[in-house]
Parts: sequence; C-alpha cells; structure tokens
Amino acid sequence: MCGLDKCSLERTRFSYDYSHELSRFFTVLILAYFAGAQLLLSDAVSPAEDIYLQARNLSSGQGGLMDVPKARDLYQKAADMKDPRAVAWQARRMFSGGLGFPKNEEAAKAAFLAIEKELETMATNNLPDAKRSLAFSWGILFPQTRGQQAFAILKSLSDQGRCDDLDSLARFYEVGIGVEKTPVAAFTLYKISAEQGSVGAMGSVGYCYEHGIGVAKDEKEAYVWYRRAAQLGNPGAAKDLGLCYEFGKGVKKNLQKAFAAYLQSAEAENSWAQNRVGWCLANGIGVVKDSAKAVEWYRRAAGQGNMHAMANLGFCYERGQGVPQDEKEAVTWYHKAGDLGNAWAWNQLGLCYEDGRGVEKDPKKAFEYYLKSAEAGDSWGQRTVAHAFRNGFGTQQDFAKAFGWYKKSADQGNPEGLENLGLCYARGQGIAQDDMAALKCFQQAAERGSAWAQAETGRYFREGIGIQSDKKIAMDWFRQSANQGNLYAQGLYGKALEEGWNGSPDREEAMRWYQRAAQAGSAWAWAALGQCLEKETKKPRDMKEIFQCYQKANWGGDPWGTRLLAERYALGSGTEQDFALAASLFEGVWEPQRKKWRANSWWGFIGEAGTVGRMPISSGAWSIGSPCILIPRPGSGKFTVPP
Repeated sequence: MCGLDKCSLERTRFSYDYSHELSRFFTVLILAYFAGAQLLLSDAVSPAEDIYLQARNLSSGQGGLMDVPKARDLYQKAADMKDPRAVAWQARRMFSGGLGFPKNEEAAKAAFLAIEKELETMATNNLPDAKRSLAFSWGILFPQTRGQQAFAILKSLSDQGRCDDLDSLARFYEVGIGVEKTPVAAFTLYKISAEQGSVGAMGSVGYCYEHGIGVAKDEKEAYVWYRRAAQLGNPGAAKDLGLCYEFGKGVKKNLQKAFAAYLQSAEAENSWAQNRVGWCLANGIGVVKDSAKAVEWYRRAAGQGNMHAMANLGFCYERGQGVPQDEKEAVTWYHKAGDLGNAWAWNQLGLCYEDGRGVEKDPKKAFEYYLKSAEAGDSWGQRTVAHAFRNGFGTQQDFAKAFGWYKKSADQGNPEGLENLGLCYARGQGIAQDDMAALKCFQQAAERGSAWAQAETGRYFREGIGIQSDKKIAMDWFRQSANQGNLYAQGLYGKALEEGWNGSPDREEAMRWYQRAAQAGSAWAWAALGQCLEKETKKPRDMKEIFQCYQKANWGGDPWGTRLLAERYALGSGTEQDFALAASLFEGVWEPQRKKWRANSWWGFIGEAGTVGRMPISSGAWSIGSPCILIPRPGSGKFTVPP
C-alpha cells in the first residue's frame, strides 16, 4: 500500500525550515514576475505557457492571491491556443460543474481523452506541470482505473515541495484516490501548504477543522482559516465563511456578514453561493427581500448546472415569485433539476400532478414522483409519499407503509415528518397506540420550530397525556407557538396568563393575546375575551362590547360563544331581551356539547320559573352560576329545569 510515512512528512517540514530565507527571495521573484517583470523569462516560455502559468497560480492562490474568474478566462485563452494542460483543467471543471461549466461527466472525459496523448508526451519530456495536470486529471476523471498511477506521480512531485503538488496529494489522501484514505496525512499536507501561502490550502485547512478531518474538530479555528482564505480571494472559503456567520459556527451569528460572504463567493462564480444568494434574497436573510434579484441569481447558478438553483427557479415560476406565474415553466425546471438528481424537485412534480398545476391531474403519476423522491432520500418526498399511503392517494391505503415513510422522514429531522409520526402513535395508525411516543415526536418537531407541534406539545403537558400534567411547561410551549402566530396557542397562552399557570395571573396581558387571536380569526378567543371583559373590576364594564364579542364567537362557530350569546339574549344584557332567540341558540349547540358541558359544570340558562320561550319568567329570576341547568326536550324548543 502506498502512503506518506512520518519520515517523509518530517523531511518536507525540514526542507521548508531550511530554505526559509531562499523562499523569501523566490517569493519576491514570483511576485515580480506576475507584476509584469517577465522579460527575464520571456525566452524560456511560450505565450500559451505563460498564460497557463498565470491561470494556474490565480486558480490555486499559489502567488498569495486567488482570482478564480480571471483564472478561468486565462485558461480559456490558453485552451484556445491548444495548450493541453488548460484543456485538461476545463475538463475537470466540466466534470464537477461550476465556473460557467454545466456539469457533464461524459463530455468532460471525452474532452480530456482528446488531449491525453499530447499531455502524456509532455509529461514524458519531464515537464512538471504536464505531469501534475495529467495525474490530477486521471485522479478526478478516472479514479478507479488510473488512481494509483496518478497518486504515484503526485507523490514523486511532492518531494519538490511545491504547494500545488502538496494540495493535490492532500486531496488524494482525503478522498482516497489511489491510496487508502488517510485524514491525518491530508490535514498535515494542507497545513504545510497553507503556511507557505497557498490560498486554496487555507480553505482546506478550515474545512478539516470544521469537520474533524485528520485533526480535532474546532469550529473557531475553522472560522479563522476560512476568513483568512476568503480575504485572499478563495470563493469556496468565502462560501464556508458565510455558513459560519449564518449558523453561528465558531463565530457569533451575523446574517448580514453571512450574506456578504456568500455574495463574494457568488461573484467569483461559485454556483453553490449563487444559489444561496438567491435563497437569501428570496427569504430576506441578511438582506432586504427581493424576489426579482433572487431569480437572477438562481438563473446564474442554474446556467452552471446547479440542480438546486433549477429547482428553486421552478418554485419561483410555480408561485409567481420574482417572475410572472407560469406553472408549465415550473414543471420544466422541476424536470431539469430532477434529471440531475434533485430529489426535492421530484416531490414538487408530484404536487403538480396531484393538483393539476402545469399538467393534467394524475394521482398515479403524482404518487410515482413522490415515491421516486422518497426513495432518493428527500425528507419532504418521504413525508408526502407517507401522506399518499395514509390517504390512499394514487395507491392503495396502507397505514403500516405510511408509518414507515413518516419514520424515515422524521429520522432526517423533518418537522412535518415528526408531526405525522406523532399522529400515527397518537391514533394507533400503522403502529400500536403510544401517547409517550407521540409526545416525544411532537416535542422534537417543536424543538425544530414547528408552531403546530409546539401547541400540541403544550396540550399534552396541560392535559397530562403520556406525561404528568405540568401547566408551567405547557404555558412555555403555548408561548413559543403563539409568537409564531398559531391561533390555538395564542388563545391558550392568553388563558394561561389569565389563570396564572406560572404563578402570576396577568389579565391585561391575557386580554391582549385573546384580542390578537380573535382578530386573526379565532372564534374561541372572542368568547374568552368577552369573559375576560365580564370579570373586569378596574373600570365599568361595557355590556354591549361583551355582547359583540360573544356574537363574533357565535358567527365563527364556537359553541361556547353561542351558549354565552344565548345567555346575553335571555338576560337582555348588551342587547334587547329575546327568550325565543336564546332558546333557539342554546338548543342548537346543546346536544353536541352536553357531555362536555355537564362534565365541566358549564351552566346553561338558569331560572326558578320553569321553561324558557313560551312561558314567562319572573323578573330577576336569572342567576349565572346557579347549580342547575336547563335541558331542552329534543325538538320541543323548550327548556325545563332538571331535578
């Protein structure tokens, strides 16, 4: 087995220490060369080689500064002048995609094979750059058949101590091309090269620290190296620096700095960063939201073959975000992205076939795309295909299969997958009913920010489902969900404040939350707000305002609100007294609610004079909260006092 032994590494380190002063001298010569003092060497290199050498140094940052777009243009010039090394570079870019090269592995291999013989001839004539280009191309394009040969060439070249050879050899050790994966050797070589000024290696050192490759994981140290490399023009490092700022890895979270780093990388033609800049603009992450500009960046990335940008373009066309809505164009982009391997795009295509957006409705095709997405590992596709199995959409209903796909989605941390897995446990669908397991799923989804799951977790803690009741914990979950706009949670958070579940009742704050939920459409919150106003003691109660709250609750279909409204009519409170209307309203909601209301001692119409409706009731006979309830005789429209 080939490898990089400890002695080799030490010799490499010693050679750098020993030649420190000489390296300073040659660095001055190199910088002078690229500053324009090329006359001394003009007889030694051809114009094509001169251009190639400039491109090589700018693309790897060997001269202390990286400029990938400029390097790409120089490589193109050298390739136009038939320099096989430049053509090989283009083939490698085409193989991986990016920098204006749409990903096309077969075309990349064909382009390289067309100049392989010429490159081998140059390598035979002992031209190091030709050997280097040949070896790296073999390793990237044909790792299975030419990997070992490529590794041997780079291993021999690395003895000369050039940074680009060390970088390439480190890459082979990291990935395992022609040699067993050796993370420690990879990191050591990257670090040596970076310390000698290789901008490309600086980014790789940061990556090793971030992911613990050959060195202990250290996000702060990763940030330091990414920042250093980004300042010297490394677009990949700028992209990774953006991720550090966006998610607070090794540095304080700063979305504005994240966007700036992504933009730097995107402008250097990094297609991943271009797509990310589009995403930030579309969602207002670290920058003012601008859907039209988002589309422009998605297009730039898609033009380089970025499948994620293609999928995002499809979504923009589907929703009309930044472009006129065009569902057929959306389907086209989803197909392009899916054909390149974007599993989420297949899920979106399934949704188009389910709803008939840009295509004719076809449940079977929708299911096929959902399954394709799910089998490719997309968590949203797994969730959607589970929906299809649960509901029998486009396939036969199968709760066990639905449970299985929900679990796969949940295992990837998908919040909706977790929510629905919890519902399977709660309902006993496809698995034995298990309240504790359901709560665990809901709580995991809640921790990932799902407002619905936060509210459901709060409900479980409030009612003691699968766990001992704890209203203080329930209140905190309701608060988190309420702050995200969940109406159910807003109402219950108001109730928690009113009743003081945390030990400190706060009716005024409760009323603000009831009002917020009510104005957003919660009928129950209107009823709760009315009750809160009835209990007001600091100022005179406005009975008309209270009546209007119950009226809105009734219009919204809340049975509790309807019952309270019926009482207002019976009492003539806030409105004219109307026994017949009161009886009608109450009878309409009594039967569906009678068990719940009796179990909770909720009172209906209270009186001492008999029935309500056709028979008169003596003045002052009503008292809210008296321990008796009027039960209607089915179909009679009358209420009698039970024993």
